This record gives sequence, C-alpha cells and structure tokens, in this order.
Amino acid sequence: MHYWVALLLLLANPALGGEPVLMQRLKVRLPAVIEDGAQVPLRIAFDERLDPGEYLKTIQVQAPLNPEPDVIRFEFLQAVVPIRLATRIRLSESQRVVIRAQSNTGRQWQTEVQVRVALSGCLTGPAPAAETMTMHTPRVAMPDAGGAGEVRAQVRHPMENGFRNGVRDHAITPNRVQTLSISRASSPLAVVQFHAGTASNPYVSLWLNDSRDLTFSWQDLQGLELYH
Repeated sequence: MHYWVALLLLLANPALGGEPVLMQRLKVRLPAVIEDGAQVPLRIAFDERLDPGEYLKTIQVQAPLNPEPDVIRFEFLQAVVPIRLATRIRLSESQRVVIRAQSNTGRQWQTEVQVRVALSGCLTGPAPAAETMTMHTPRVAMPDAGGAGEVRAQVRHPMENGFRNGVRDHAITPNRVQTLSISRASSPLAVVQFHAGTASNPYVSLWLNDSRDLTFSWQDLQGLELYH
C-alpha cells in the first residue's frame, strides 16, 4: 500500500515538492530519423493559456546521451507571445531529446522526442585552425517595418566543444559562442545560452509581435562580443 501511495505522489509531483510537470502544450518538432547528427533542426512551440501576469520564463533542451547533456537554454526576461522557436543541435547518437519549460510562477512542462541518428554528430579530427575559431559575420533577418513575424539571428563559429568521438580531449580548449542577448529599446528581452550540444554556426529564430528597436549581442567563452 505504501509503495502505491508513494508512486502516485511521485507521478503527481516528480519535482519532489515542486510544481507538477505537465506533458501537454509544449510542442516539439524533430526529425524521427536524421542522416547527420551534427545539424539537427529543432522547432519548439508553446500554446498553453497562462494565468494573468504569467509568462514562459525558460525553455531548456537536453540530450542525455550526448557527452554533455545540456544543449541550449532560452530565458525570457519579459513576456514573449506566442512562443515559436527554432535552432539546430548536435546529437551524438540515437536518443530521446528532453525539452523542459517553466513559467515565471514555477509551473513546469516537459516533453521528450525520440530521434534516430545515422551519423554521429560528435566532433572528430584535430581542432579547427585558430583563425577560424573567432565569431564573425553576425546576421539578422526581421519582418518589414518592425511588424510581427519570425526574427532570425545567426553568427559564424565552429562551436568547438573539446570532445572527440564523445570523449573529452583535454589538449583541445573549448571555444564556442556562449550567449546571444536580445534587447528591445535597451530593455532585455531574451538570453539564449549555447552549450556543447549546439550546432556550429549557432542559429536561433523566434516569433515576435513587435520587431522594432531590437539589438543583438553575441558573446563567446573568451569574452569577445559582437553586436548587430
């Protein structure tokens, strides 16, 4: 009897005292089968009707079988509606990708998607040449006249994570883009944190109802910043 009571409590509250994790309304598009695990397209949408004053605060993507599970994390510093995100990730092998979201009031959502990988996305061979390990060529595409629509941002970088064939190579220093910060009229709007599982030339898109007065700032692990 005590076992079943404990199991029911855990299912109702897997955060062990936190808010229940809801499986619905967090919609994820990943290919069921992907040829190259180094460039896996990912789209995330969120359609839950939230309470007054509530907004989605974070979305975190993890690939548990990657050498480092963390892939990418979106943090919203003010309400962004609707949530429509896209990026590209690395998967070392076939696995279930886990996506978790949390609102500013603590409510949580989670979903998992199985992806079959034909060719591992793990890095191989020597580290890229030093001259190619610097961020460059930031690009931003926005709707005309600052209207509603998809905002796309990308910067060129090989995203060296220091792993080779899934094993940490301590002779290679990790060198990747660390964050993308987006502001509107000098007010912080969102921060994207890139981890070892983000694909090279990190790309992000999001839907905004107002694309006026936006600024973009990329920062790498060495502290270099680029602006657009």
